[in-house]
Amino acid sequence: MKSKILFISLAVVLALSVSVGLIGCTPTPTGAPDYIEILAVRSLDGPLLVFEQTAMGPIYKLWNHVVNNVSGGIYVPEFAKKIPVRITVKNDNSDLATMKSLLQTNLATGKYKFAIGPDCTPFLEAAGPICSQYGVVLVGAEGGATAVAQEMDKYPYMFSNLAFSDWYQVPELCKLMDAWSAAETVDGEVDVYVMYLNDQFGFEYRNTFAAWADNYTTIDIIKEVSMTPFTEEVAAQVNEATTMGADVVCIFAYPPTPMAVVGYAWATSQNFKGVVTGPAACYEGFYDVNATPNPGFGDVALGVSGFGAWNEYSTTGLRTFTENFVDYHGRALLDWWGGAQYYTGLQMLEKAIAAATTYDALAVRGVMASQKLDTILGETYYTTYDGTWPIGSSGGLLAIAAHAGEVGQWQEVTAANDWEPDGNLVGARLKPYGIAGNATEWAIFEVISLDHPTSDWIYPKQNWDGTPYS
Repeated sequence: MKSKILFISLAVVLALSVSVGLIGCTPTPTGAPDYIEILAVRSLDGPLLVFEQTAMGPIYKLWNHVVNNVSGGIYVPEFAKKIPVRITVKNDNSDLATMKSLLQTNLATGKYKFAIGPDCTPFLEAAGPICSQYGVVLVGAEGGATAVAQEMDKYPYMFSNLAFSDWYQVPELCKLMDAWSAAETVDGEVDVYVMYLNDQFGFEYRNTFAAWADNYTTIDIIKEVSMTPFTEEVAAQVNEATTMGADVVCIFAYPPTPMAVVGYAWATSQNFKGVVTGPAACYEGFYDVNATPNPGFGDVALGVSGFGAWNEYSTTGLRTFTENFVDYHGRALLDWWGGAQYYTGLQMLEKAIAAATTYDALAVRGVMASQKLDTILGETYYTTYDGTWPIGSSGGLLAIAAHAGEVGQWQEVTAANDWEPDGNLVGARLKPYGIAGNATEWAIFEVISLDHPTSDWIYPKQNWDGTPYS
């Protein structure tokens, strides 16, 4: 009986704490502010700098440009005028404790109603509770929410925009591998060697993959190997994968580890039927040999798969977004995993501010939690982990229905002499936007997941030298 009373008491306390979190926001201002102030605590140096350079960094800079220089600000109904955005970026030096301290210190000033998420899984999951404590709308960026997704009812101001392990990338990957097994004529199984990052991101993907693969008799995980964060020492693992006869190598790790795996396997002519990366293959720079400061793999990348996924052929809205991005940043910085979803999260914030009756975080959060809005992904909204919409007093995950895809693969497109003068590929689609000069060939990170494919998958992939796998 005591345990039941204690359980009920804890439930009441939790409910009250959520209510207080929703009510205890910045009060409605009496005059129009000069700027819509947005805080971003990001890694401007250290190993996580790569995400600021290639993932959310380019996206929020483009959005800031479009909002301020193209649109003239965000229309705020309460003041009947457009107000420009000002994004203040604080450097956490790729350190979790520093990120948490900077976020708390700056939000405690009451200056900010809105924040852009930090740049990896453990950082995002730490930021969600802090932003909800201060009643500040968090636009999630890089980082999955696997661990926190089922607890987001506690964090009403947290909005996670990225696709992640069980939302819904790994389930779609397993469907693909099940389809790939048709090519395994000996035992009918895809033998998978898994390398995973020794931190929260890696644990989440390893655990989710193991759980979902267990549903298929066609997927056999032959070994799981823990990798030091950001390591490029991968020779032992690649050699072992070859010795064990792996069909597919999965690298659930941050850059530069996946690139090191591909580079070493290529240099030593160790070919696999499939290679699947975490954040790595999803970047245009993974393929583009002219990317700076690190050139991509060019044709060596063909057939390599990775999480994502969207491209300029997914929807007309995403084609327009790609063109705008390339015009502002160039093509080499495109991120075919999170780029569209990060921008969508910022659009959701922008449109919620414009739709809210009052200019405060509670009202804006209410619009984001309860309305379906139009973004570059089309109709967009947030759900709870079990798919419930509207989310009520819970935090939200970008609805799976709004995702453009979950897994991509580098595939070659037709040579430039097959482009028509108007930029169309003969009998097919538009030329990839912004490719360098008169390039004789190019590749696209095609969506191959079975939900919203832009192309059929290729398995086995070709050898690193371009010859058919044998």
